[in-house]
Amino acid sequence: MKSLFVALSFLVPLAVVAESYRLVVTTKDGRRVEIDTRDIEKMEIVEIVENVDDGNNVDYRPGATGCVFPPGVSLNGGFVDVDKVGKLSSYGYDGTDEELCWACSTAGMIQWWLNDYKRATGQDYPLRLALPSPSQCYSTPVMDLFVQAFYHDAGSPAYALQWFFTGMPNSVGTYTVNSHPAFNMTYAHVNGNFMGLSKVDYPKYVSKLMSSYSLYSNLTEEEVKVKASADIMGWLADGPLYIDINRGNHALTCWGVKYTVDVKGNPIVTRIYYAENDLLAGNIKGGLNESGITWKAGDGPLMTSTNGLNVEITNFLPMKGYSTVR
Repeated sequence: MKSLFVALSFLVPLAVVAESYRLVVTTKDGRRVEIDTRDIEKMEIVEIVENVDDGNNVDYRPGATGCVFPPGVSLNGGFVDVDKVGKLSSYGYDGTDEELCWACSTAGMIQWWLNDYKRATGQDYPLRLALPSPSQCYSTPVMDLFVQAFYHDAGSPAYALQWFFTGMPNSVGTYTVNSHPAFNMTYAHVNGNFMGLSKVDYPKYVSKLMSSYSLYSNLTEEEVKVKASADIMGWLADGPLYIDINRGNHALTCWGVKYTVDVKGNPIVTRIYYAENDLLAGNIKGGLNESGITWKAGDGPLMTSTNGLNVEITNFLPMKGYSTVR
């Protein structure tokens, strides 16, 4: 673990702490102790020596910069970028995947989880139902499941993830949509539960969908900047992050961020690295797009595109990998 031996001439306030974790600090009276961040405002601290729980080795010195990614992920690889292909008839499927941005994002996160399991154990996860392999047209056959055994409509990542991990039975009446078959696999596949995970274990890996409003609506711009940065960096240290943006209610996957530490010792997110899935000219297929980040009181982070258009991140859904929970 990287030590930070930073002799500061001022106290180190962390006014807004998103998740508790342990720090080794030097107090004003010269003691070096390990504390929980929930207690940091109760103490007079002159030095943050080490972040005990931080696998990304965040450097808390003012002016320091760095990046945070999920386990096994970097700008060069480890992420799963799933892109739409449009009309599916040429691949033997019905309909189109134009409304399936949420499915592309969800499928990439699921494939990362399976990859993380193999990275941690050396074995493939024992799926209850086999995936269609190889994929007809996507970077992961998990996306083929959503195309073949799920609705071709705007959907919910929370529902889709639970469907894959634990199962969400569908009635006979939902086996068709708009009077034509919505599913091209067996009814067993339509009910999901590919992981065979219990509903007790499921919340250990997948969080609930959280809105920016519920998280940051009562905060000042400075508080939003500090808390949202801590939230996002904490979530990404454990796994990928599903995000919704308010441009067309579009779904993306955040795979990393860049940060700069402010004068108070708070890491502030300055850039976000994400997988785009739309059929857009600027979509980097098989790679990560990036965007600047700006902040506003009471709102989620604003992603700043190259044309100056700001789009708000309206929802978050974090995932934890097998390697971070076991």
